[in-house]
Amino acid sequence: MKRILVLIAAVVAVSIGSAAHSTDLTRRIPVTEDFGEVTIRSGGFANGISMRVNIIAPTGVLELCGAVVFTNAQLESSARSFLRDSYFVVNGERAIRGLHYFKRVSRTKDLVGSAANCASLGVPAAPNMDFDFEWSKRSYSTG
Repeated sequence: MKRILVLIAAVVAVSIGSAAHSTDLTRRIPVTEDFGEVTIRSGGFANGISMRVNIIAPTGVLELCGAVVFTNAQLESSARSFLRDSYFVVNGERAIRGLHYFKRVSRTKDLVGSAANCASLGVPAAPNMDFDFEWSKRSYSTG
């Protein structure tokens, strides 16, 4: 009986630890022309990552929404790692780590009109906020 309880406790601890590192989606919304465009290139390659992002606050708390296309199949694995290791920054503070929750889309031309996944930043909306990305230290350049 004691071994079963220890096993259950270990499974619960692993589950809680996994949940703490995951990004919980708050909603999925359509990507419109109002979403900002972000293009990220790696080294000498002409393509890598294309994204559409938007910040919303339907409940008074900021959410970052996004859809992504990996435009170079050879770099897709490193591009996913790059997004996972990047941050979204609000007023100089890291609000969320990892943009890998963005909805994946097959082609760049399909970004507008596709769906975007949203996640809470845990920051109340306020006037005059400053937003930025803190990109992973991997060899990508923004364009």
